[in-house]
Order: sequence, then structure tokens, then C-alpha cells
Amino acid sequence: MKRTQTILGVIITLLAPPALASGQSVAGPADAAENIVVASQKSADELRRDLWKAERDFYSIYNKLNDDSRYDVRCTREAPTGSVLKSQSCRPKFLDRALREGRISNRENLDANSEINSKMATFRETLETLVGENEDLQAAAAKLNQAYALLEAEGENR
Repeated sequence: MKRTQTILGVIITLLAPPALASGQSVAGPADAAENIVVASQKSADELRRDLWKAERDFYSIYNKLNDDSRYDVRCTREAPTGSVLKSQSCRPKFLDRALREGRISNRENLDANSEINSKMATFRETLETLVGENEDLQAAAAKLNQAYALLEAEGENR
């Protein structure tokens, strides 16, 4: 059996954009769930596209349920500085805005910004509440978790 993060842990971890990541993941639930991961016949690129689609689908449902547009999540594909390889980055609007305005620029700067930390806590609470209350969002979270686990397993099988 393979240990993977819980659905919410995966979702919250995926919120950490590449521009903010410094080897640390965004804090998620402490306990991990055990899952059996079945090998996929898809290539890593196909699995990555599946993950990106599952992520966009999840946040599309979340955005419809969320009442505060500041906490809506927008997904974009971007190439980190110095790279031509694009990755998908999904961030709440308030975090995107803080990055654009230069109020935060990296993980350490994010941790030191009490306003952003407060908004991240509210965002996480809203996300957890909505996932707990809505079956469609729970199903999308399960698909996202499965896509993440398959891509993770593909990376370990190389």
C-alpha cells in the first residue's frame, strides 16, 4: 500500500504556486489516508493533463459555490522563470493580486505577510467547509486526488 495525502491535503498542497514553492508544501491535514494506487497505461504527459483538467473542474465547482469572489480560484498555465516547460498554477484571486502588486514574491515573504496569512486561513476554512457540504465538490475532489495519485505513482515508477 502507498501512503498519499488526504483529498483536502492534496488540494491545499496544489494551491502552492511554483513561484511560491521553496520545497515546503502548504500545510494540510496532518493525518494521511492509505490508498491503493493502480498503475496507469497513460504517459506522464497524459496523466499531467488529466490532473490539470481535474484541478480546473474542481475549482470551477468551488467557484460556483463560493460566495466571496476574492476567494475564487483561477488556474493558469505558466512557465517558471528560466524554464520553457509550463505547469498549471491555481491560486485564489487575493493571492494572485498580491503577487502582481509585489506585496509577496516568495514563500518566506508569504509567511511574513499577516494579511495574506489571514486570508489563506479563511480560504482553507471555506474550501474545507464547501467540500464537506457538497457532494459534487466531494466527487471532483476525489477525481483530483486520484489524478494526483496516478501522476505521483508514474513518477515513482520511472
